[in-house]
Amino acid sequence: DIAVTLTPEMRRRYDFLSQAGVAIDDPRARYLLIGWGSRAFYTATASLADIRPGPLLTAISGDQSVMHLHLAGDVSGLDSAFAVDLPPQGLDRLLRFAQAGFRHEAGTPVHLPGAEYGPHDAFFAGMGRFDIWRPCNIWTAEALRAAGLKTGRWTPTTRALLLSLRWHSPQAVAANKR
Repeated sequence: DIAVTLTPEMRRRYDFLSQAGVAIDDPRARYLLIGWGSRAFYTATASLADIRPGPLLTAISGDQSVMHLHLAGDVSGLDSAFAVDLPPQGLDRLLRFAQAGFRHEAGTPVHLPGAEYGPHDAFFAGMGRFDIWRPCNIWTAEALRAAGLKTGRWTPTTRALLLSLRWHSPQAVAANKR
């Protein structure tokens, strides 16, 4: 996922979350996590303990994609969080890329009711197909490239993506010690 700070402008941009039952105006929410993945796998796998063979095989062989939006508190101390410095206008380009990942009907992202993990997230129909050759970390690398960073073309795992950023965009990750 990509975490973006929930500024007033971000809350307005993603106000469609309120129609999905997510309190985008909740002052405790500091970040919005944006993810893309396999509908069968992502909607059924909130944690590693939830992995099941059926959704996993569907994801590997090819599946419809979904967008996942999740409100979060402070993510900066998490081991899995990794800060990057975007170039000027990079955040806007990244958000436009993410917006293009949503399938729309009547100008609004298509909400998938009942797929959420809890009260602070929602799933939406995505654009494109997910499969083993284009998993979520490839999408994340594409989003970062749209923002103006350089990454490797084949970053199927989180580790590969982080190493790629360190190699191709060291100035963007210089503050990270991991």
